[in-house]
Amino acid sequence: MITKMSEYPIDEYLTIVSSTDIRKSGKWWTAVLKVYPKNKPNNISIRIYRWQKRGDKWKKVSSFNINRKDDWEKIKEVVDGMWQ
Repeated sequence: MITKMSEYPIDEYLTIVSSTDIRKSGKWWTAVLKVYPKNKPNNISIRIYRWQKRGDKWKKVSSFNINRKDDWEKIKEVVDGMWQ
């Protein structure tokens, strides 16, 4: 399934640069978005979002913000090690 960037239920002050759905079911939706605040276009971050459908609307349950590639490399290393 491909989601249009305008369909992601995120805060209006953010602009989406790119996005990828990880999983979307009738009740849960997980996606990774590359975003920046509209007033700070050089402040790009990667966010992992998880929404739950409540009634006919998607509500954010959680999000995780990654501001630096170095942080991601460390997170990835730790998570990969936990799968061992």
